[in-house]
Amino acid sequence: MSRRKADVEILVVGDEILSGQTTDTNSSYAARQLRAAGLEVTRVTEVGDREEAIRSAAAEAIRRARVLLVTGGLGPTPDDLTKEAFATLFDDALQMDEPTLEEIRSRFARRGLQMTENNRKQALLPRTAQKIPNPVGSAPGVHWQREECDVFLLPGVPAEMRAMLDVEVIPRLRGRVATSAMQYAVFRTTALPESEVAQRLQPEIEKRNDLRWAFYPGRGSVDVHLAQSSGSAAAFGAACDAVRKLLGACLYSETPGESLAEVVVQLLTRHAHRIAVAESCTGGLLGARITSVAGSSAVFVGGFVTYDNAAKRDWLAVPEALLQRHGAVSAEVAVAMAQGARERSGADIAVAITGIAGPTGGSEEKPIGLIYLALADAGASWTRKLQLGPHRDLNRTFAAQLALDMVRRYETGLPHGERT
Repeated sequence: MSRRKADVEILVVGDEILSGQTTDTNSSYAARQLRAAGLEVTRVTEVGDREEAIRSAAAEAIRRARVLLVTGGLGPTPDDLTKEAFATLFDDALQMDEPTLEEIRSRFARRGLQMTENNRKQALLPRTAQKIPNPVGSAPGVHWQREECDVFLLPGVPAEMRAMLDVEVIPRLRGRVATSAMQYAVFRTTALPESEVAQRLQPEIEKRNDLRWAFYPGRGSVDVHLAQSSGSAAAFGAACDAVRKLLGACLYSETPGESLAEVVVQLLTRHAHRIAVAESCTGGLLGARITSVAGSSAVFVGGFVTYDNAAKRDWLAVPEALLQRHGAVSAEVAVAMAQGARERSGADIAVAITGIAGPTGGSEEKPIGLIYLALADAGASWTRKLQLGPHRDLNRTFAAQLALDMVRRYETGLPHGERT
């Protein structure tokens, strides 16, 4: 069977993945990083913690792929069987690697812990494979070369897998595996559903059927992936320019994996603006999104979680008369919350969110999913009304996402709401 030179398959090992207790984020991260290196992932397979299942899936993948990346099953517990399965498959032997054992023992000592006996298992390495150092955790990885296939075993812990993939695996593959000349682009959008994003791009899709188009919807965002396997860079660049024009203001990034919060923090930093937030139905989610970004301390002053009307009144100086006349879920109260947060914190701008997240609390006049956003600076305020659905978690997530987008639009001079 002929195999494409750059084909990569990923084998994800773990009962916790199959049972739904843990979400596999490793394969998506690995696929992005490998694609950026010119290597295309053609298949992802998930198996449980059983030696026979691991061996069977691995044998099939090795017959097809040039590279097999395996995550999970390298820990110290009895259900961690990945090394054992591959050692049997390759007729190899696991033996104690004393330097690795000492590294594990020292790692525990530095943390003030005593290494348990079962951690010795992680120092068992195959006789004919190469060790992959783990800069983050205790379990080293393994690199076999078998049947014209490079096989890499990496831990399932995401931080460990990512560090080892970026620092060890991809550099090892460069120069050993032929990479593709495919050109890629990623366009990250927000505030529009997948159907509308696709509809906007339909004229270009019909015109450029030589390109591969893919749409990846998320919570409050849609990613558009564009790929070209042949053709000139100029033609691909022209297609990308057309996509940018068609997407317009909903396009917030062309960097894979870059979040809207990261873009907002960058814009605030560039403009030397400091921000505060006032949240009701989102309960601090907006502040958490902003502070998840490294360096946000330079622009984020703080936040007020004013769930109760008394907190809105006492902490943000929202007038009691305003609450009585319009209710907490109103454009007027959202504006007062944003103004109060800005004045109390000393920030340059402030954003507020108030609404009915559900699944209870709605009325005919103010149904579940009704949410108001507001943004205030020193001279003016703007509001935006949202009518979302009946699902509490989605409503909170979308509200925080669209509040971030309101800030992005403000910072880039785009329309961002109705001026009050």
